[in-house]
Amino acid sequence: MTVHFRQTETSVIIFGNTYPLRDQIKAFGGKFNGAEKNWRLPLSPEILDWANNICGQHGGGRLEVSGEPAPTALPGPRTPVATVLPTTSLGLPEHPDTLSIGQLMDQIHRTLASTFADRIWISGEIQNTSGKKSGFFLDLAEGDAKGHANATVTIKAIIWRDSLQLMEQRHGKEKIAEVLQDGMKVRVRCQVQFYKERGQVSLIILDIDPSYTKGALALAREQLLKDLRAKGLADANKKLKLTPFPLHLGLISADKSRAHSDFLDQLNSLNFPGSVTFMPTPMQGEAVPAAVVKSLLALIKANCDVIVMTRGGGSAADLRWFDAPEIAYAIASSPIPVVCAIGHHDDVCVAEEISYRREKTPTAAADFIIAWFTSTREQIDRLAATMARSLEQRLELLTATTAGLIERLNSSAILAIQTRGQWLSRFSHSID
Repeated sequence: MTVHFRQTETSVIIFGNTYPLRDQIKAFGGKFNGAEKNWRLPLSPEILDWANNICGQHGGGRLEVSGEPAPTALPGPRTPVATVLPTTSLGLPEHPDTLSIGQLMDQIHRTLASTFADRIWISGEIQNTSGKKSGFFLDLAEGDAKGHANATVTIKAIIWRDSLQLMEQRHGKEKIAEVLQDGMKVRVRCQVQFYKERGQVSLIILDIDPSYTKGALALAREQLLKDLRAKGLADANKKLKLTPFPLHLGLISADKSRAHSDFLDQLNSLNFPGSVTFMPTPMQGEAVPAAVVKSLLALIKANCDVIVMTRGGGSAADLRWFDAPEIAYAIASSPIPVVCAIGHHDDVCVAEEISYRREKTPTAAADFIIAWFTSTREQIDRLAATMARSLEQRLELLTATTAGLIERLNSSAILAIQTRGQWLSRFSHSID
């Protein structure tokens, strides 16, 4: 399939086998000319860049004269030799060992085309995503060897609309949406593209490996849990003692979120007698780790009895922020029990793994707090019943003992009276 373009004073004309590209062309405002079998697009730097790129991908390129055949392959690299001209375009003397900018760009173009003639797999971290009608734009970044957050190398990358649709059909629309987010580690199949006009290398992404991203997330999660266990912090929050009556609750959740309202509504419906200190906190995006730690420290300072951290579930990509080391170490260091209700069902993040208790939903977290009250009250009721039975048994024993003593006293008194009577009788006879 070969596609070419040429430029007029007001338009960019695309011709050749353009049928597979029709959606991209339409997204740029292209109009099809049935008589001449070509597409006409408005002239702009962005459209020129796109036309140069897409035609290069499909074996064509720019033609100065309509109908002029375009080369189907680029020549291989050659030894840099400057064309000897009497003067440069500025009228200055030319040197035989000097390349012009255009010649340099041509040689770089040929070298890249020869070296990266085939599509290649590349791994990196997604940054600066931007979705447009024509496609999905992003940067692929690579951090330094020490794992610093700031990347040392970045490259521009594009997923054109038709390629994105093919990826969604192949892997599933939801899975692709999860992977194509800032901060995600990805493995992508690309074609290297060089823009001579700007001297810029970029990547045209044609496919993606979702299993690589899932594996990278799982590997980072397991490494964090391993580090926490090695430091004795994985169970630190679980070993804390929850007060019998947690009357002062701390709540970390997004403001006006469903999780926030579900938790409070459930407490109210069960007549919770205490108070709640709410810290509105972002629960999605790269701001989550720092914001959650800040809220957690504030609630610790407020001397809450228990802290509840909750959001309404989400995809693996949404929940990955709660696998952040900052949140994990903050929970492990907390002197207050933390109850987490973040992911639903089997989606368990590191924050939930190391917290005092994990609940599936905000409502379940509220139920746990009320159940703790109920359990304490039941313990008190059992103790009261045990004490009542013990007092009753002691009273019965005391009553029986008292009755026995009274009977013995009565018997002793009667005997004493009888004995004294007999003595008086004998004494009386002796006097007579």
